[in-house]
Amino acid sequence: MIQFKTYKRVGSPATPFLTLPETKKHLSIESCDTADDEIIFSFILAAQVNIEARLSITLTATQYAGSLSSADVQSGCTVQLPMGETLPQEVTVTTADGEPLPASRYSVDSFNVPGSITFSSGSVPAGDVIVTWYSGHADPLLIPQNIKVAGKQMVAHWYDHRETVSDGGTLEVPMATVMLLASSSHNGMY
Repeated sequence: MIQFKTYKRVGSPATPFLTLPETKKHLSIESCDTADDEIIFSFILAAQVNIEARLSITLTATQYAGSLSSADVQSGCTVQLPMGETLPQEVTVTTADGEPLPASRYSVDSFNVPGSITFSSGSVPAGDVIVTWYSGHADPLLIPQNIKVAGKQMVAHWYDHRETVSDGGTLEVPMATVMLLASSSHNGMY
């Protein structure tokens, strides 16, 4: 199995992995108190980015694009689709000249995590081949609860300790958060 030469997020996540109301409930903030909504929401987005980077996954439906050499595709390679669960939405493949590669030339495995795409051998125009796909959960309710709880703990920690340094020195993310995220990592490490 080969790897993409490079891949990147094409768009931002469709939805954040935590809602503002569920996070405010965790923080014991009344729903009618909207004074800190903007900062709480920014902490939700920061927690999502932090968790995704540490676990090498995508939490909510997000589109990615990766490039492969035409020689690899021509030989009939299999490529892993990184960033966790691959959504069964349309995977597209285009050649360097922007032409779509016929779907009969490849098959997509979205059942296994991570998913993969396997090309059948055959001629391909010279240049990079671009694959686009979606990773993450289509429904935020399907995100494992340990990850959601860890995210809420991160937001609560950042909300309570908004400065990088306090009179008591620096403060680390609580150990419970580390343990919750380690249980969802591929290797048990956070």
